[in-house]
Amino acid sequence: MFFNRAVFLVFTLLSGFSIAKSVDSFSLSKMSETQYLLETAAQPTIKVIADVQGADELELVKVYDLTCNSVNYQVPAVKGDIENAVSITEHIEYFIFKNVGDNLSAIKTIGSIEVKRRSDGIVVNEHTIDPSLTSFNKNLCNSINRSGDMDYPIQFAGAGN
Repeated sequence: MFFNRAVFLVFTLLSGFSIAKSVDSFSLSKMSETQYLLETAAQPTIKVIADVQGADELELVKVYDLTCNSVNYQVPAVKGDIENAVSITEHIEYFIFKNVGDNLSAIKTIGSIEVKRRSDGIVVNEHTIDPSLTSFNKNLCNSINRSGDMDYPIQFAGAGN
């Protein structure tokens, strides 16, 4: 039993380390019916756009500190729920910011969706990056370090926003 825990701990430390940070390091505010503004609290401020993508509203749920292959990242997770007559979809968008010496640079976003049938609540599509799984750090690190179907470029907010 002790051996299994030790192996799990070493594997976890090697694959990535994640601590949920206070959402105070980022803020999320509504810009329009279709867009929100995600903004860093640190100077210089970075402002990026989060699209609603059919949700009624978006919520900044967590900010993760993550280390992948000796590179540090801050990853705010923005969640939106999309409901229709057939299904309920939870969409989480992970905004990837590389952190070098407390200077952040926006890299990309990675989306993950879970779809449940409205009639019986059965999950018909699981999250590709599920924060409730023990493999969350590894899955997010793998997604950061490769290109995938759910990768999107960062949309920076213009000077007028």
